[in-house]
Amino acid sequence: MTRLGRLSVALTALTMLSLTPAAHGDPDADDAAFLAALKNAGITVPDPARAIVSAQAVCGLMRNGETGLQVLTDVRNQNPALTLDGAALFTAIASNTYCPEHLGQTEGGYF
Repeated sequence: MTRLGRLSVALTALTMLSLTPAAHGDPDADDAAFLAALKNAGITVPDPARAIVSAQAVCGLMRNGETGLQVLTDVRNQNPALTLDGAALFTAIASNTYCPEHLGQTEGGYF
């Protein structure tokens, strides 16, 4: 499977994640939901606080107009231990939890 094909599969799986949105409003609940979603996706985070900050940075990048591919590239470059699929999962889970308004946007190439 090509790299683009794997990314498409990962993004399709991520769309499924967006069907179960986190409880927004309570920062602690959002953080717990984010960490649980990462665990359920098989992504191990050695430093939960750093993962939360990184996830919130994903939303900042989206708000600043970066495309989905640019955000994904940034996540991958900042987290070399993540595979491309892992970076796609992380990015989608982050946006599902902290900035769901970016999910499903076709403009800008978001999930």
